[in-house]
Amino acid sequence: IEPDWNEFTKEELIEIAKRYYETNKDKSKSGKLSEAKTLNIPYSKSAKIFNVCRQSVAKSKTRVIKIKEHKNDAIIKKSFLDNKGRYGRLRLSAYIYIKYNIYIHPR
Repeated sequence: IEPDWNEFTKEELIEIAKRYYETNKDKSKSGKLSEAKTLNIPYSKSAKIFNVCRQSVAKSKTRVIKIKEHKNDAIIKKSFLDNKGRYGRLRLSAYIYIKYNIYIHPR
């Protein structure tokens, strides 16, 4: 249940922020960054609360690792396993070209 923050006075909100700071100050940097990520306040303010660099908070909020899936991944994996892992990139691309008639750049 989300409390109605308009009911609190400014002094009470400051006290809540101090207690929040006290409970989180002994966490590791990664713990602080993950906690700062969940807050919905500007980067500079959350960095001051957790005593970490503003850019670290911004990166942890915005950086999302994308995994690219290529259309030939299944063929490449199957070919690699068919050859029991003996073929390198160059030879594997030649094998795929001969067997499936698909050109894959060896790099």
